[in-house]
Amino acid sequence: MTRIRLAKLGVPNNLAVVLLLFSLSVESFSTAQHKSLITTQTTTTTDTKDNQPTHSALDKLHQWADDRGIERKVQVTCDEMAGGGRGLIATEDIPPNEVVVKVPLSAAIRLEPTANLDEDDQWAGILARKLWEEGQKGTESFWADYISNLPKEAPFTPCRWNSHQRSELHDQKFEQQILENSSWRLRQAQGQGIPNTGRVDFLTCLDLVCSRTLKGRDGSRQLVPLMDIANHAPAEAGGGHFVVDQGAVYLMAGNRGVSPGEAVTLDYGGRSVQDFLLHYGFVPDRCFSDTISIVTAESLAEQEVASLSWNDCNGYRGHPDEHVRDVCSLALSKYPTTLQDDVRLLEELKAACPDTQSARRNHEAQSLAISYRYAKKSLLTSAVGCAYTAASSVFSAR
Repeated sequence: MTRIRLAKLGVPNNLAVVLLLFSLSVESFSTAQHKSLITTQTTTTTDTKDNQPTHSALDKLHQWADDRGIERKVQVTCDEMAGGGRGLIATEDIPPNEVVVKVPLSAAIRLEPTANLDEDDQWAGILARKLWEEGQKGTESFWADYISNLPKEAPFTPCRWNSHQRSELHDQKFEQQILENSSWRLRQAQGQGIPNTGRVDFLTCLDLVCSRTLKGRDGSRQLVPLMDIANHAPAEAGGGHFVVDQGAVYLMAGNRGVSPGEAVTLDYGGRSVQDFLLHYGFVPDRCFSDTISIVTAESLAEQEVASLSWNDCNGYRGHPDEHVRDVCSLALSKYPTTLQDDVRLLEELKAACPDTQSARRNHEAQSLAISYRYAKKSLLTSAVGCAYTAASSVFSAR
């Protein structure tokens, strides 16, 4: 444990006490912590009451699903089990790796695999246009009751933040990536010939598509009713997976199974924290698939860049390469806040009660930005050689 190095970098001595807490919880991650993740990480695009469907709308959705031949062992809910937003709750005992939801492809808004769809991710613009056009049809759309249950607001990703909110990420490279993604969104609107009067609605559809689309092994993309309400939990925490096969999309239970009344979740994949925030609008409580690019050597001609992951770190001993540990220590020292500062700020934000829409949005952006930099600093700290605390209770339920 490199306490001397941390002290030189101005990390508070009492941070070691804070960090010690997580060393204990990490080792027991496979037990109680998994259960908490199903709540703290279950996040869709619905975080506010105004953005949730009414009970009558949910009843229509269930009836629509019955009429379309959607088989399921779940119901849609909008309560604490879903992390404060929408979610799927098991209606019966579901063994591990059993089918939870079966949706015929005819009920999905689907895009067949064709050439050039991946060029500039054009598939997203095309699928968003389909969703936008169906929305224009109102009750005449085949998917009317599904679309009426979609969030009225898209995920509050950094593309929708102002410059000050983005600066709170303390990550200039990520800020540049956000700006590039914002430009891409506008290119999709232009490429699909969306008139100015429909651009706001189209961009909302585009963001919904980016956060909800399931990709089949054949390259097809689809918005899958009911299944796209499943919130995220990693496979280690009981998150399930999906399969596109034989004319249907199947949601399979995770390796723990699901008891009646418990949340049915889906593993969104091994993504980085940047991907989760940029495309889904949330930061997982613990993202062990996250990576950080660090410059391990630099000359006038080039840089040597290494990708640092949680698998590279070994508890208190940190990264096996002392030079990498030094590089990570230096990176930590360049942040204007410490891990302990971020924990305190998140606690203060959780206690706050913004009373206007603008204030709520700013509050959400602040929480997400701090959660993002906290996640990155946690990985760097682990590489340096200290355990860290996820302090999951300070993350706002999403």
